[in-house]
Amino acid sequence: MEKNSLSVQQSRISNEEKELLKNTFKDREDILLAVRNLFFGFELTPVETVLIGGTFKTPEIRHLMRKIFLPELQRDIPIGQSIDLWMTFKTDNPETFWVNTQARAKMMAMVEQALACLENQSRKRVNLEILPDKLKESEAEHLFIARNTFISHVELQLGAIRILSSESDETPEEAKVRKLKDSMK
Repeated sequence: MEKNSLSVQQSRISNEEKELLKNTFKDREDILLAVRNLFFGFELTPVETVLIGGTFKTPEIRHLMRKIFLPELQRDIPIGQSIDLWMTFKTDNPETFWVNTQARAKMMAMVEQALACLENQSRKRVNLEILPDKLKESEAEHLFIARNTFISHVELQLGAIRILSSESDETPEEAKVRKLKDSMK
């Protein structure tokens, strides 16, 4: 059966990148937790330090993490797949527009800072601690929004990596054949 090129849904993450995710993260909750701990600015255990250092030594995996955590508009992204973090920013309330703009810029800077730590763990880490007595009232709201959005974003992207790395390579036809064989046992 010939596929109509217009009906094939292309993915923002290529097959080669999905394979890299599988090879790196499939059944490796320990690496995902180490990444989360690094991104959240926690002190890493010696095991986590080694995991991060070994896992992210190649530019290819760091580039893919950037593509996932800090997507950018690019000319070669499939139709319907263009996104960046400004697109998910709420603009519906004019009264909070500037606070939300500051919060989104801060959150994106936090993601950039976290990603830099994958290459060099000794870089300054993201600090998620909020000390209300040390905050200026003018910056408190956007810092809280940025912090909470950053945490949600990291958790969401790590969940997406877990799902993508666990996806089966089996086509629906292959799954049907396998299930038929299994039922005959």
